[in-house]
Amino acid sequence: MKPSELLTVLERVKIKVPLPPGVSTSTLLPKLIRTKDVKQLQDGTTQPSKPKLTKCLNTLDLTSLGIGSCCGTGMYLVAGMVAKNIAGPGVVISFVIAALASIFS
Repeated sequence: MKPSELLTVLERVKIKVPLPPGVSTSTLLPKLIRTKDVKQLQDGTTQPSKPKLTKCLNTLDLTSLGIGSCCGTGMYLVAGMVAKNIAGPGVVISFVIAALASIFS
C-alpha cells in the first residue's frame, strides 16, 4: 500500500489525532513508511542521494514514539498483574484466543 493510499484510508475512517500547528499526517506518514526498490537493493545498484542517513524525525515524533512504547509496556504489565492476582490460570486461554485472533486478522 502506497503512503497516498494509506492517507485516503485514514481520511475515510475519520481518525482525528490532535497535532500541533504545522504538523499533519501527510508530513508524518511518508517519514514512517519509506521504501526502496528490492531489485535495486539486490543488485547493489542503488546510488545514495546523500552519503549519510538524515534525521527525519522531529521532537513530536520522538515524544509520541516514547509515550506509545511506555503505554504499550504498561498494558502488558497490567495484564500480568491481573492474571496473577485476580484471573488465575484461565488467562492463558484468553491470551491464546487473542493470539489466534491477531494471527488471523
